[in-house]
Amino acid sequence: MSDNEHFLFDSEQSMKKTQANILVIDDQEDILFASKMVLKKHFETIYTLHNPKNILKLLSENQIDVVLLDMNYRIGFEDGREGIYLLKEIKTF
Repeated sequence: MSDNEHFLFDSEQSMKKTQANILVIDDQEDILFASKMVLKKHFETIYTLHNPKNILKLLSENQIDVVLLDMNYRIGFEDGREGIYLLKEIKTF
């Protein structure tokens, strides 16, 4: 098998999607859109949330394997307190 054939074979194998439920939480719609576009190539189910108030409802209704969480929700606050609070809530599931 040539190097080119091996590369093509590896590329085809990597096209299989992983059966995982991914949740992306961010207050910026463009971040949510870009994340979903990238992740949907690799994972079966991608959930996105713009409003962190809906996290607990979504987690109670779905089995989530990975959470990608924005740590700063309010403009001008960059200390991550909002994210730490939300992370504590998420960890209860």
